[in-house]
Amino acid sequence: MPATVVPLPPSPPPSRAPPLLLADVPLLEPVPSVGTLIGLPPPLMRAASLKSVSTLHPNDYKGGPTLNGQYLGLVTEGAAVTLTPGEHQITVNYATSAKAATAPTLRLSWAPQQHDVDAAAAAAARARTAVVFVDDADTNTAAGDVGTLGPGQDNLIEKVAAANPNTVVVLNTGAGVLMPWLGHVKGVLEMWFPRQEGGTATADLLLGKANPSGKLPITFPADNASTPFAGHPERTIGVNGQIVSSEALQVGYRWYLANHVKPLFPFGFGLSYSSFEYSDLRISGPHGRPGRVDVSFRVRNTGSVSGTEIPQLYLSLPAPAGEPSQRLVGFDRVTLKAGQSAPVKLVIDPASTERPMSFWNTTTHNWQIPTGSSASPSEDPSPTTASPEASRSADTRKIQGKRAGPPPGRSPLK
Repeated sequence: MPATVVPLPPSPPPSRAPPLLLADVPLLEPVPSVGTLIGLPPPLMRAASLKSVSTLHPNDYKGGPTLNGQYLGLVTEGAAVTLTPGEHQITVNYATSAKAATAPTLRLSWAPQQHDVDAAAAAAARARTAVVFVDDADTNTAAGDVGTLGPGQDNLIEKVAAANPNTVVVLNTGAGVLMPWLGHVKGVLEMWFPRQEGGTATADLLLGKANPSGKLPITFPADNASTPFAGHPERTIGVNGQIVSSEALQVGYRWYLANHVKPLFPFGFGLSYSSFEYSDLRISGPHGRPGRVDVSFRVRNTGSVSGTEIPQLYLSLPAPAGEPSQRLVGFDRVTLKAGQSAPVKLVIDPASTERPMSFWNTTTHNWQIPTGSSASPSEDPSPTTASPEASRSADTRKIQGKRAGPPPGRSPLK
């Protein structure tokens, strides 16, 4: 999945993985890469070392539960407990399920967290930049809620960020997570689950050897109250045994637009170490009747390093169609050297299988291309300043200025 850089909103408030301090490295000419960067970090840190935070690997010990030779894995439940000096009695209550495949296996483990958090904060205080790696592995989230990081990881980020204002957070998550510490860190890099070469890819992106270029494929909600599922159990766990998609056509980013809800990071947004400018918008196609529409414009890399931009085209159908205010109907990928520009053309073809200009008529049971004036533009939930995908205006004759982002050519650690 492409790397996505998302800018940091003004100021929200407060992992189990350790911060990683890297040595100074000169900024190299970036090349297109994959990964996901959210939030821009600054200065690189001096070489330093940290001991790894105690980590429990729940599914790799010998003698674990199996059925017909297949390892069943474990369900890990954790809790942070503050203990005074001396002995303490810990009681674990559990109930077995009647549907369990095997007899229950219980293992109690513990790891002192505060010592490692204190060590991480102390090391971060001596460093020029701190990088904290965190994840959402082995976490359980209620249906419809935003995900969370693993136990103790939010606290770790807060402590490191308090010790060093130049803190960068690297996320290995499958979706958006709550980020109560977002206003206290300089940058966030979303690397998803990159597998074997993830370490190499992460280092290349952080050190500026590669330039993030991707866009978020999903919306990152700001909190549990700001999702399409809040207050609607019928959309998640169901009511009376039935799940109903009561949001109708307002799926994904369309719900945020229709309900004027500002997400933490919007669908389709991403920054890079370059900055880009759009100009010379031209629209050609038939007037007063359906037909192919060509949308062309020029993209210029106004930064000081090579970078890749993903222009996106959103279309608003006439209001009588009853469709969401905007729909993504096209995008492209263009790689430009510093100062270079290139023409881009996106096509809206009503005959394509995506049917970008059509809606499904539930009366005639056919696809229909509506007629009439364009729908009114909805409020843009994006926390960014202007760019085609951020402004998403229904007036496609306007393309607004430069993308908000880091200083051109600035590595997160430079």
